[in-house]
Amino acid sequence: MISSSYYSRALADVELDAFGQKIPEEQRAQLTRFVTYYEHLAGFDDRAAQRRITCPRLCFVGGEDRITAGTEPIADLGAIVTRHQAELEALGWPVEVIPGEDHLGAMSADVLLPRLSHFLDSVRPGTTP
Repeated sequence: MISSSYYSRALADVELDAFGQKIPEEQRAQLTRFVTYYEHLAGFDDRAAQRRITCPRLCFVGGEDRITAGTEPIADLGAIVTRHQAELEALGWPVEVIPGEDHLGAMSADVLLPRLSHFLDSVRPGTTP
């Protein structure tokens, strides 16, 4: 997890959104919510929480999914999931890393819907994918 002070400094410099559009000042002020979010996650034991998850689950991510604050790298989600894929699968998560897709690309309807439909069909009682 990144340090909140690093994240706070990186967010202070963010001027453009993911689409390259200027972020209005009132919205930039709200970016501090992310700092609060990450500060509270710092002590969260994800591995312990995994044992309590009993419902079907799905993990997919774009292989190029990287989070930045301006030009500052924050997290490389594609690389993190790839690095922990075997562990996630052992915990019951089917994992797919989608080559060439970033965060928005992995959420686009033509990428998301077939995967979600297949997943839901596979976990619905009385059906086979």
